[in-house]
Amino acid sequence: MLEINNLCVYAGKNNIINNVTFNAQYGELTAILALNGTGKTQLLNIIANIDPIKKGEVLIDGIKPKYDGKTISYLPQKVEVYSNFTCLEYVLMGRTPYISTFGYPSKKDIDIAEESIIVSGVEHLKERKIYSLSGGEFRRTCIAKLLAQDTRVMLLDEPCAYLDCRRQQKIMYLLRDIVKKNNKCAVVTLHDPSIAFKFCDKVIFINSNGVISQLYSKTASLNEINCYLTKIYGNKIRAVELEDEIVILWG
Repeated sequence: MLEINNLCVYAGKNNIINNVTFNAQYGELTAILALNGTGKTQLLNIIANIDPIKKGEVLIDGIKPKYDGKTISYLPQKVEVYSNFTCLEYVLMGRTPYISTFGYPSKKDIDIAEESIIVSGVEHLKERKIYSLSGGEFRRTCIAKLLAQDTRVMLLDEPCAYLDCRRQQKIMYLLRDIVKKNNKCAVVTLHDPSIAFKFCDKVIFINSNGVISQLYSKTASLNEINCYLTKIYGNKIRAVELEDEIVILWG
């Protein structure tokens, strides 16, 4: 289990989120909802040890993680690739924590990368160059790399960014399947509450004061959902139930 206790998020010297406390379980996909500019990306950066912890703590199974690349993996919103690797070569980079400094990938590493490519549905792209992939294809390839890294905890910042609605659905179905079948703990930041409630087990609402609620999507009432949606987004948003799914209406 990933535990976040009283974590504070800073932008420079300014404290932008206070005392974030939540947990995320194995086998569950957890969404974080907050306004743009609130500090969702900075929060994930701290959990991933990209930015230092100034206040609070991050625990995995009750202990501080080693941050050796074998416990927590992270897919940022923007991914820069500076060489035109093949899809397989790029996914194989997920095995870097398991390869010595001057070593080469083992047969096991290659097998894990190839299996991750199959699971992520990009096996037909294995020999394609990264620069030739569409946005959706590249995002799935990034998820394959994350899966190849084989960590207990996966963090994804806006995994649906820059994708059309059809590709967003595909990415979220893929993530949910990976989490359930591999008993992973995954935390994603999202902009769209309807995607969060459709695909994620738990939805965490955050504002500058920290976590204001943690709701399980399958058991939360419409009154609860609407209460916390309005606290984040204002009173021009409403959740309704349509064919057993939560649908978000604006205006």
